[in-house]
Amino acid sequence: MQSFLIYVVLPPSITTQPSSQSINVTQIARFICRASGYRILYQWRIGSGSFPSKVTGINTNTLVISDVRSSDENTYTCIASNEGGNASSRTVKLTVKGNVDPPTISRHPTNMTVKLENSTTMVSLRCEANGATSYNWERQSGSIPSRATWINTNTLTIINLQIKDAGYYRCVAINNNGQRYSKYCRIIINGRLAKDLLQEGEYLKSYYNILHSPYQYYSTSQHIS
Repeated sequence: MQSFLIYVVLPPSITTQPSSQSINVTQIARFICRASGYRILYQWRIGSGSFPSKVTGINTNTLVISDVRSSDENTYTCIASNEGGNASSRTVKLTVKGNVDPPTISRHPTNMTVKLENSTTMVSLRCEANGATSYNWERQSGSIPSRATWINTNTLTIINLQIKDAGYYRCVAINNNGQRYSKYCRIIINGRLAKDLLQEGEYLKSYYNILHSPYQYYSTSQHIS
């Protein structure tokens, strides 16, 4: 008579349930699940949508969500499985307190082409962002003209425009949880996009008289266009 040994693999049993969490934005959320059984594999499931790339541990017993944002508010479930079957943990929820993320740019400033007509010529750049509590403006090379106004507003206005004001500008949207930068826009004046007026090796032939003459200069190298 032959004898047989029959091995029965029982499904896992959840021994440590994950807990719901309520944390502030930018913090780290960790959900821990443990199960008893033979050769257990773990997998986490999200209630809706898919896991962002910042989430780690999806196939382990510990799910880690770093730099938590309001978009991470969701439900999460741990699945423990082996050859005998699977077991699901209770479904837990992540609540993000404050529910505030860094701003998101909804309107980038647009390029401007300006012809100097007189000393009162002005230009305005505008930026809009969701969730911003204040704004700043930056120039790619050099400083923003002292004639400009923008303090904590989404509109940069340069009055008494001069040829040297041509260049690249961008907006910075700010709140308590971070900041976001708009795309650079360019201001072209009298058909030129100056890089702080002139590149190295160039120099002014004469001072620019905004009321009476076009801007004149000569260069030892190719001029900026």
